[in-house]
Amino acid sequence: VDTMAAAMGRAAELMHAEAGAPKTVDVITTDDRKKLLVDRKEEERLAKEKIEREAAEAELTKAMEEAKEKTKPDVLGAPLKRAKRAVEASVPLIEEAERLRADLEAEIKENERLPRLQRGGAGRDA
Repeated sequence: VDTMAAAMGRAAELMHAEAGAPKTVDVITTDDRKKLLVDRKEEERLAKEKIEREAAEAELTKAMEEAKEKTKPDVLGAPLKRAKRAVEASVPLIEEAERLRADLEAEIKENERLPRLQRGGAGRDA
C-alpha cells in the first residue's frame, strides 16, 4: 500500500511538472499515519488530564473554603481523593488541604474534650 501511494504521489508530481505548475504532493505512509494517530491520541489524553486536574483543583479549593467556614473536615474527603487521582495535580494545594483537614479534626476533638473536662471538674467540686 505504501509503495502504491508513493507511486501515485510521484505520478501526480510528474503530471503537475508537465503542466508547468510544480506542486509537491504529500504522501502519508502507514507509519506516518500511525504516528499521527498516536500523537493525536496523546494530545487528547493530555487535554483530558488537564481538564480533570483543573476541575479537581477547583473542587478542592471550594471544599477547603467550605470546610473552614463550617469546621467540617468530612467535606474534604471526596475532593482530596479526586485531586490525588488527578495527574500532576498541585502538590502544595493537596498538602494544604490535608493540613487543614488534620487541624479541623484536632480542633473538633479539642472542642469535644473541653466540655467533658468541665463536666468532670464540676462533679468533683460539689
